[in-house]
Amino acid sequence: MSTYQNKKVLVVGFGLSGISASKFLCQQGAQVYVTDKKSRSSLEPGIASCAALPLHYEFGEPPQAFYEDFDCIVVSPGVSLKTPLFQSLQEKKIRLTSELELALEVIQEPLIAITGTNGKSTTTCLISHMLEASGKSVFTGGNIGKPVLDYVLEGKKADVLVLELSSFQLERLSLIRPKLAVFTNLEEDHLDRHESFETYIAAKKRLLLGCDEQTSVILNRDCPKTAELAQQCHSPILWFSKGKLGTSLGASWDATQKKVTAQLQGQQEYYDLLGFHL
Repeated sequence: MSTYQNKKVLVVGFGLSGISASKFLCQQGAQVYVTDKKSRSSLEPGIASCAALPLHYEFGEPPQAFYEDFDCIVVSPGVSLKTPLFQSLQEKKIRLTSELELALEVIQEPLIAITGTNGKSTTTCLISHMLEASGKSVFTGGNIGKPVLDYVLEGKKADVLVLELSSFQLERLSLIRPKLAVFTNLEEDHLDRHESFETYIAAKKRLLLGCDEQTSVILNRDCPKTAELAQQCHSPILWFSKGKLGTSLGASWDATQKKVTAQLQGQQEYYDLLGFHL
């Protein structure tokens, strides 16, 4: 029996993530309610895509008592939990979760997770293209493209999932166990949501919680805040840098010669990128 069978579940936010969560929960036999601050008319395309589902809608801003009547609440990434309403719900031990966490509860395939302030989407797409070129079937999603639950709903098995993860997604994630975790860089961003640079970094660092000796973690040596993560990481580390790596494993970029030097398992390999367009 599904964990959500006959459970009363509220989905907060009816964007792509909320729509995917609603479809999945209905499939799991839950009683699904949806709420969004936007008007029904502005959400009509999403409502139309779920017309065959037994969803209950509540638009605007329902009173707190409305939220307290659920077994579980799925909160979309764009909705902050740092409000009196959600803090009160947490104090009342009402489970708050996310579309991403629902997906990770059922996905068994290997995951590659990419986060950072800049370059997430580019890195995610490059990794996906390289895997596809090697003959792997790949699902690319998360903060780019499709919600991760779409992979579950589609029912097509991929060899690997490549996921771009934002700080909004990571801040409420209890655990993710990727085979590979990539941190592009860490700079001040989204401080209107996270309140401080330290809180923003803490959200990003949650990606490390499920990383163990079976996970490889790729870090940017040229970014001080990213490099500091090595002190809190219990996984094998690979570095990337525009300078020389010394004896460390990873890859460095020579802008003058347009070459990448890869140092892996005691040997060096050189890749000439002249003539390539990335």
